[in-house]
Amino acid sequence: VEYPRLPSLLSAYLAAAVALTLLRAGQARLLGGLAAIVVALGLAGTAQAADPLEVEVIPAWDGWSRPGRVTEVEVRLRSQRSEAVDVVLAADGTGVRTRLALDAGQSSINHIPLRAAETITTAVRRNGKERTSLESRISLAEAPLLAWVAPRPVAGPFAGFHPVAIEPEELPRTAAAYSSIDALVIDRHLMSSLDQQQLSALLSHVAG
Repeated sequence: VEYPRLPSLLSAYLAAAVALTLLRAGQARLLGGLAAIVVALGLAGTAQAADPLEVEVIPAWDGWSRPGRVTEVEVRLRSQRSEAVDVVLAADGTGVRTRLALDAGQSSINHIPLRAAETITTAVRRNGKERTSLESRISLAEAPLLAWVAPRPVAGPFAGFHPVAIEPEELPRTAAAYSSIDALVIDRHLMSSLDQQQLSALLSHVAG
């Protein structure tokens, strides 16, 4: 449910007040025009309510990283119409801007690397106007991070490491995001479940 926005509500009240005043004065001709305005405002509000823009932001590594490292943010968008939107990610004075083309009714999943910070702000601009702004929290670990990707629970403790359990589908799609962690344990049987982007990112990281 999306309730009417304040400007639309005030415009409707104002139009209704003027219509009642004119009706009392017997100005039926102008009343028809005002009725059309009220109907147009109602239709515009209904169209806006029926055309939402869904936004979801998911930081990599279950929201963990190291200070000064690069992480990855997964931005999921879904619109009811085909359009282009601007996604702006800002963290610690740095920002990344990406223009994305959305297909009507289809989910768009994008993986964007940027420098890790305690707070990452994701703003989505639609037709030049900011439509949505979300804040994501990143936990910056002082101890080295160990990513654990295996069907069994973390087999710790690991001296000096902070382990983070990760599902295979949560592994990043950009090689730069691996700088957030210091070690990786992955079950070899899970390697086949990685998609092509994940596998390419992992192999690029290992090769480097």
